[in-house]
Amino acid sequence: MDNKENIYSLDHFLNNDEFIRWIIDSTPELDIQWNKFIKENPQAISNMNRAKEILQSVEMNSYSLSDHEKETIYRNLQHEFSAKKHQRKNRIFYRYAAASVALICLIGSLFFIYNQTRINQDELLVANDIKIDSTLTNIELITQSNKKVLIEKHPTIQYNSTGKVFVNDQETELTAKGEQADSELNTLIVPNGRRTTLILEDGSKVWVNSGTVLTFPTSFDKEKRTISVNGEIYIEVAKDVTRPFYVKTSNFDIRVLGTKFNVSAYNEDASKQVVLVQGSVQIENQQNLQAVMHPNELFSLNNGQQSIREVNVYDYISWKDGFLQFSSESLESICQRLSRHYRIKIHCDEESKKQKFSGKLVLFDDFSKVLTTLSDIIPIKYKQAKNEINISINNK
Repeated sequence: MDNKENIYSLDHFLNNDEFIRWIIDSTPELDIQWNKFIKENPQAISNMNRAKEILQSVEMNSYSLSDHEKETIYRNLQHEFSAKKHQRKNRIFYRYAAASVALICLIGSLFFIYNQTRINQDELLVANDIKIDSTLTNIELITQSNKKVLIEKHPTIQYNSTGKVFVNDQETELTAKGEQADSELNTLIVPNGRRTTLILEDGSKVWVNSGTVLTFPTSFDKEKRTISVNGEIYIEVAKDVTRPFYVKTSNFDIRVLGTKFNVSAYNEDASKQVVLVQGSVQIENQQNLQAVMHPNELFSLNNGQQSIREVNVYDYISWKDGFLQFSSESLESICQRLSRHYRIKIHCDEESKKQKFSGKLVLFDDFSKVLTTLSDIIPIKYKQAKNEINISINNK
């Protein structure tokens, strides 16, 4: 047991492996250990109960298992199920963790030639022309004049209306001066294994996922607000009826006034998607085909074919909260998302990649915990060699 002063805090219990194991898959030994702790530390009971409620609020839905496997897993976890989750047999697991961002050094450089006082639309497409170096481990925030800043821990980057730039509430040397603030184009490079949050000068907030390049001006012009993305972002756009907001990707543009939505538009992915949480957006692709979206809808563009359907939007935005939620998603797709998040290659064999699963998976700091959880819950086996994981179905 941890005897530090924070042992009674909610955060302590949500990050304590033994406590999580006790809630998820208790053993007689863990029962004795934690019942003793409760007797000796009654002041911790309130936060322990709150942590238990949080852990039990996350479910894993039915999987493509044999009847025997289903019954075995269900019987082992049955006593931890939330009483209100009665629609179908669920596997519950949850650990509270968020991948913190630690930067060791800044490498590489970008230089953009710019000789105008205004930023045109073609220049904002530079995000689609930048390929992230596979060896890059640092988040890079680079200005048009090639200035950079060292960012430590999990960064929240903020631009204000005067051109000042803050990283975790500390003003940086990237602050633009005078007219430069109106013409400065910035590039945010988030390599695999990293995430960050960006607050634009108009107050719009952007969560930037792994493997993403985002370009944006220090200050938006008076007629419209435009950013460009190659990768995945979740954005809450500040409402401004006089200045529509545009998100440009390599395949389509999104026009909004004020709304919340997710864009997944990695150049290397065949399918590009937009999920609308709140408000309304208009999408125009390269063939000038327009689509208007409403809340709880998914727009998908795949090999030139576009479609719109209703979805559970949280399946597509849960990554910003530190875990993945998925519904009938192939193991191959799940592993692709994990591969970007953890900066590790994951290969599924032909049989396993076709399997579909539903549930929630916490993005632990330690990827080995993710693999252990997956192999405990679903019938897979894996082999790890250096920076590569091979996954197959466990037929035992």
